[in-house]
Amino acid sequence: MIAETAAKGFRLGVPLSALLCVLLSACVMTSPRAPIDTREYTVDSARFPTRDATGDPLDVREPTVRPGRLEVVIDGVDEELETLTATPPGAGPFPLALISHGIPARDLVARNKRLRSFLPLAESFARRGYYAVVFARRGFGSSTGTVVGRPRLWCGHWPSGAYARAARALADEYAAVMAALVRRPGVDGTKVVAVGESVGGLTVLALASQRPPGLIAAINFAGGHGGNGRHGVCNASALRRAFANFGRKARIPSLWLYSTADSYFWPSLARGNFDAFTAGGAPARLQMVGPLEFTRDGHDLFTLAGRELWQPRISAFLRDIDAPGWQLDPATAIVPKLPSPEGLGEEGERAWLRYLGGAGHRAFAIGDGGGWGWAAERSNRKEAEDSAIAFCQQYTVRCRVVAADAEVMHSDNRTSTRSER
Repeated sequence: MIAETAAKGFRLGVPLSALLCVLLSACVMTSPRAPIDTREYTVDSARFPTRDATGDPLDVREPTVRPGRLEVVIDGVDEELETLTATPPGAGPFPLALISHGIPARDLVARNKRLRSFLPLAESFARRGYYAVVFARRGFGSSTGTVVGRPRLWCGHWPSGAYARAARALADEYAAVMAALVRRPGVDGTKVVAVGESVGGLTVLALASQRPPGLIAAINFAGGHGGNGRHGVCNASALRRAFANFGRKARIPSLWLYSTADSYFWPSLARGNFDAFTAGGAPARLQMVGPLEFTRDGHDLFTLAGRELWQPRISAFLRDIDAPGWQLDPATAIVPKLPSPEGLGEEGERAWLRYLGGAGHRAFAIGDGGGWGWAAERSNRKEAEDSAIAFCQQYTVRCRVVAADAEVMHSDNRTSTRSER
């Protein structure tokens, strides 16, 4: 999810390591020395707008979800990017929501990127009346090109400007996608919201600093770069300088969403980056939320059951900046609270919560001996059920679907074996 650091970077001899740090103006990996702050809070910068507003809830209808391809020109090169689009009913024109992802440590992981993991976000914006597009950047999924924005040096030797250069290169991808989409007749190019997760969160702030016409807001989910998932970051001071650099030029409002349980960008690091960004005059809101019920790592805030935390906060943000779609019915943010099947165990209980909070068609299966499996973000119910059973059968036998699309099924409903599918 984020560019992890290579442990072998620390195997250099001390003299050479020290010399490289001096020559490259880099520093070793940093991590918090004090206990992680677990407080939830909201901080608005001095220039962040707030307003009182009332309005009737939107007419929430199921969006249409379509996979696709998008031809763009990035750095003078023709590229074709994989997309997943969620649109509301009607012909528009609709405001545009651009959504993209972080950077894993290995290219193999990048090629396995599944855009449907962002379906909760895309559907949320489509229900708000947005033309929502999730796109796989160069080198991810089936998109053409190679991954950019990943420093090639070992942790501890990243140059001071590595983060800023990486984020600007990635912002060029957002800008190219935005330029291609605003030409579509169903898109209102004067109202664009850019959303990014992890490295993508840092990227949308870099995009904001470029001030492209039509961009009205940026939403940063757990944004940063250089984390290792163990409360360590390469060259944290350089990362903070990158945020400060972008904040001096950004003038559109941004929303920062972080979890107190994020192991990549923990609360004190996120707060320091936020303070550096807003010191230059950028209007921004930081919202620190608590740990997630369905996973130990708050870095997964953007996905699945995390929507119960982020969806109402996005509504409040859009309201305060006078953007469309803020008056979404609060009931749509609620994750169903259904009792779990007996005997799941701790990991199974977390899987059940992820299933309940999933987007698209989803199913949960259990088998003899306490085994289980689940699936979400599928295009139809049968596909979800088949996937849940296949997952379950990796660990146990006689698997059967006990819930589908957040509805508990009766005991006489469909069961298990591969021959039945």
